[in-house]
Parts: sequence; structure tokens; C-alpha cells
Amino acid sequence: MTDVLATVARIRREVSERNKVKSDLNAETSSTLSELSAAEISSTEVSSSNLEPIRRRRGVPSVKVVSHAVDWILAQERLGLFTSIPLVPGNEFPTLVGRLPLCPPMSRARQKKKLDADNALPFTTSFGRGRRFGAPTTTDDEDVLFAMLHLRTHRLTGPGNVLPIKISSVFGHDARGRLGVHTAIFTLGQLVDELGISKTGPNYRSTMASVKRLNAMVVELETAKKERYFGKDVTSSRGTSFKLLDVAWELFDDSGVVYVQFSPVVVMWLENEYTYVNWNVRKKLHGQNARALHRFLSTQPHTYRFELVKVADAVGIDVPVKKLKPTFNAALKQMKDISWLSDFGITGTGRASPLMLWTSRAPTEK
Repeated sequence: MTDVLATVARIRREVSERNKVKSDLNAETSSTLSELSAAEISSTEVSSSNLEPIRRRRGVPSVKVVSHAVDWILAQERLGLFTSIPLVPGNEFPTLVGRLPLCPPMSRARQKKKLDADNALPFTTSFGRGRRFGAPTTTDDEDVLFAMLHLRTHRLTGPGNVLPIKISSVFGHDARGRLGVHTAIFTLGQLVDELGISKTGPNYRSTMASVKRLNAMVVELETAKKERYFGKDVTSSRGTSFKLLDVAWELFDDSGVVYVQFSPVVVMWLENEYTYVNWNVRKKLHGQNARALHRFLSTQPHTYRFELVKVADAVGIDVPVKKLKPTFNAALKQMKDISWLSDFGITGTGRASPLMLWTSRAPTEK
């Protein structure tokens, strides 16, 4: 009798356990189906700022998120919150930015050794002096900046507190007190394509890291030409600070979506104080020194002559004086080999007479 009761009790426990497992499985299945259904109909967007928050879902194509974000911006325009004008971006680049070593051709580790007490990178050039705050950025990060400029799609104009990323700025107001920004919405895949690199996990991660570093950059600058670069209404002092851009992003398992809003002061420069930096030429150059020097020389006249040490300061090339000449020669030779420069040379000894750089750009190049 005892054995029978024990067997019955065992059977009851097994049945109870099977029923519990079945109940848990049904609940999990129901929850999963609900999530999948919600994912199909959910609204998604680029940021947690003024844009609606994105719901992070597996299996939601990032291109659909881009499409939804663009639709949202158009809807806000129809509500009269701001105006939107399509852009056709080219090779324009802010002249002042091109003349400052904000993304110098040196490793991030080496830059960290040069930071001041405020964790900022000081610089002194013929075009202004100042400090760059934020994570160290290199010429590789500058490549990402160029790529994002080429992915711009719209100019938005409106009060700073209704733009997709709310901003306040003392620069760039129109007569009605509105601010103008340039915007870009793209997938990480599109950004990697623009950079001309392969679509791999490491490239996605390194590119997104560059976007975040650029987003964190703040520039403190003193320049004698403040009225030229910052407007007639900002002339009380020589110094000011500014950001290049603001960014919001949403990452997925295999890609992500990025919304970039270039600041009003950068928009002023892109529309009034810009130079042409040939993006296709830059992508042909190897090494950070060549790309950084190409960016700087693009802001100068076709026939250019200047003291080599001062050019190195503006570009951010940090090598001993005795290595300046071979370092520059190697970079300039690349530009001549691809016919961007027609000729170049470095004169002087560096002792009795200063080292002088001269370049002549090919007539067909802007």
C-alpha cells in the first residue's frame, strides 16, 4: 500500500511539473508574439531628444527607421515649427576649420600626453589660438566628418527650441531670431560606404566611435578676425567657443541610424566662409599627414608660400624640426603623383634661413 501511494504521489508531481512548464512556455510564446506584433507597427525614430524615442528591436531594418525619421521631420514642417529646404552637398568645407588642428595627424595616445590641466588640447596657429575639448580626435575622425558633410540632405530654419535637437546659439540668427542648421539622417552602412571602407563589424564600431568623439568636441578659439567668422553682432571680445555638430543615434544588432545636426556657426561658414576640399582626392591619399596637409592646403591660394614650421603648427604635424622636411616631402609627393599639385619645394636651411614651403596646385583643381 505504501508503495502504491508513493507511486501516485510521484506521478502527481510529474504531471504538476509538466503543466507548469507548459504554462510558462505558453506565456513566453504569447509575450514574444506580442512583441513581434508591436515591432511591426511601432513608430521609431533617431533620437531621444525632440525626436520620438526609438524602440530597440531586433529585425527592424535601419533603413525603415531613416524613412520614418524623415517623415517625422516633414510632418513637423507641415505644422509650421520650422522650414526645410533640400540640400545638394558638394566639396565645401569651413575655411577656418580647415586651418586649425582640431583633428591632428597624431595618435590619440600621443595627444593625451599634450593635454593641459583642463584635459584640453592647446593649439597656436597663424589663424588663431585656442583649445579643443573632448575626446582626442585624429585625421581618421576628420574623414568621418567629411563623409557626414557629404550626406547632408536638408537645411532647417526655426527657433532653436523646436529643432529636432534643441540648441541655443549666439551665432547665426536671422532677422526673425531663427537659427539655421544642416541635417543628415543615414544608416551606419551608408556612412561606411561614403568612407569607402568595407562593411564589417569592426568598421561599424570604429566609425560610430568617431561620430561620438566629433559630437563631444567643443572648440575654444581666439582669432583676430572674429567679426569675419562669427558675425558683426559678436565683436565684444576675440574669444569664443563653439561646437561643430550635435548627434543622436540608435544602434541595432548589425547596424544603426545616425541623425546629425550641424551647428548654426558651421552653417554660416558652409554658406559664406568655405573652401573646396576634394573628397575623392583625399580618399586617394595614404597616411594621416598627407590627408591633413591636403585639407590645409585646400584653404590656401593655388600658388602658396609660407614658413614650414608655421604650416606644421596649423596642420598639427608634430615631429622634430629636423624631420619636418622629409615628412612634408613624403606627403606632398603623394599629391603630386595624383596630379593635385603640379609642383612643390622646401627652401632654406632651418638655421641661417627658415625652412619655407612653396606649392603650386594643378590649374584644374579648386
